[in-house]
Amino acid sequence: MGFSDDLKAAKTAAVPHVDVIVPVHKTEYVLRFRKADSLVWVEAVDRSPARQPIENYPYDSLYGYNLRNVTRLVAPKTGVLLIDGKEVPLRVDAPNPDEPDAELVNEWAELFETISGRAESKIGDAIYALNEYESQAALARTLAALKKAQTGSRKKSA
Repeated sequence: MGFSDDLKAAKTAAVPHVDVIVPVHKTEYVLRFRKADSLVWVEAVDRSPARQPIENYPYDSLYGYNLRNVTRLVAPKTGVLLIDGKEVPLRVDAPNPDEPDAELVNEWAELFETISGRAESKIGDAIYALNEYESQAALARTLAALKKAQTGSRKKSA
């Protein structure tokens, strides 16, 4: 398979997702998050530098960026609400220059204002797992398999 075929296959492959149960008021809802494309992910990370002083924010030090801010930027681009098994986007009104005084709705912003810190952390964990952890784990598995193959070939040639 050549580069073009691999690129086509990558573009049509199923995008991994994680479902997160989030309590809102007195009801539990399921939000589904998909892995972000690289442009969305990199833009969010670039717009979310680690907070300072870094020693006060151990997770920022660990990740190299502000995961809470990344979560708030990526969630609206990769998340949907599941209702009866159907994916429903949350409402986010775009500003209209012809109606500068129009009241805009942003259900993602409202959601983050109302959920608990634990619920936001669960969303952040899902987004991190899809976009960072899985890639790192796959690389580690590949490197381990390569090392094992190299060790095996050295034993055979000895």
